[in-house]
Amino acid sequence: MVYLFSKADERPALDMLARRLRRLGLVVVELGLGGKDLAERFVSFTEGSVLIAFALREAPSQLPALVREAERRGGTSILISDAPGYHFRPAPTHLLVAQRGDDSEYNTLIIPIAIAYALQLAIFHLDPDRYGAVRDDINDVSRLVGGTDEIPLR
Repeated sequence: MVYLFSKADERPALDMLARRLRRLGLVVVELGLGGKDLAERFVSFTEGSVLIAFALREAPSQLPALVREAERRGGTSILISDAPGYHFRPAPTHLLVAQRGDDSEYNTLIIPIAIAYALQLAIFHLDPDRYGAVRDDINDVSRLVGGTDEIPLR
């Protein structure tokens, strides 16, 4: 399972990443910001689970505890940041950093969204037959309920 976490400002990028990962057939859990809600959703995190978090400009206050707990449970943590040279503690398993620009007053979510698409494509190319079959199944169910096909992910 994939667990996603961000501050409220980064929620559009997180929601888009959740949708892209679901289109690969992955089970996605979007973590809330509140203590009890966050804990209820995170309690099923186990070995083999992945925590993907956004830390744009600054890290959410709950993030160090989440990364530490993900590590303790044997899972993986991926942190997406826009601050080059950022030294997050505890260190996540993977740190993806891309600067969003010089104007800190006007930083859009284009770069984090591009990273989210890159993650989706990287996962797809790990096992294109499997994820292609999932995509076809999603299209079949979509047609069944009156939807339309997606543009192929290639």
